[in-house]
Amino acid sequence: MRCLPGTIAIYDNHVDDHFNWVHVTNFETAFYTHGGRFYNCSAWNLDMSVVGTSVFANVARGHQSLFVNCSVDTYRFGFVLGKGPWGYASCAVSNMTWITNKNFYNDEMQAKYPRTIFLCDEPEEAQFYVVGAQVPWEGHLAFSNGEMPNSIFMNVRFPIGTHGIPYMRNDTDTLKALASVKKPTKTALNASDDFDLVTAPYTYDCSLCEGEGGNNVPPICESGVLEVQCAGEKIVQRFTGLTTCAQRIFDGTKWGQWIVTSNG
Repeated sequence: MRCLPGTIAIYDNHVDDHFNWVHVTNFETAFYTHGGRFYNCSAWNLDMSVVGTSVFANVARGHQSLFVNCSVDTYRFGFVLGKGPWGYASCAVSNMTWITNKNFYNDEMQAKYPRTIFLCDEPEEAQFYVVGAQVPWEGHLAFSNGEMPNSIFMNVRFPIGTHGIPYMRNDTDTLKALASVKKPTKTALNASDDFDLVTAPYTYDCSLCEGEGGNNVPPICESGVLEVQCAGEKIVQRFTGLTTCAQRIFDGTKWGQWIVTSNG
């Protein structure tokens, strides 16, 4: 069966409609939705005459759609976010399988029509939430069409490798690293502590009128909180009391002076 340009298999012009166990073949756009829920749905494109503009899921307007256990087979574009009056749509994807049937979509066709899985006209505005995706890499493939800092991609797997895939991203390792930052054993500080050693990211209870003999204590007699934040080798300590603030920075080699300001 050959498809006509512009054909759409499922046109969902509503919000929160549910589709279960739907499989479509040879449509230029498999799913068009404003905020649907798709479970165990798949699409297979065997018509190379429309592969150049083929889209698995076009998520329109400013709503969120959900795809669970979806299978994308031989489509050029995967998920495309559209923009509506409330901004860009968002899309949550769980356990996606990306397939390319090379008997039809051969290397020559892939070179002519390179593929992209996640697209948005303004990638920095995209909101994709992807957990679990398997993509066997065959080349001529981009993960997205730009950096997507507002999206999350966890447990994304390219079994053959990731070399040469533009914008390849998997947040799993980053989130594991953040989870490995343990809560400090001491979470309450006073003027007897060595503040040069307080480097674990945390918000500490801080009573600077108590204790004495500490090292590089904020020059304030007040109670409040001490926030510690890290960015690479730099560490920021920021004390906030009822009437006074103090801040200093470790630049990777030494601590700077405390800068004290009014909190009024």
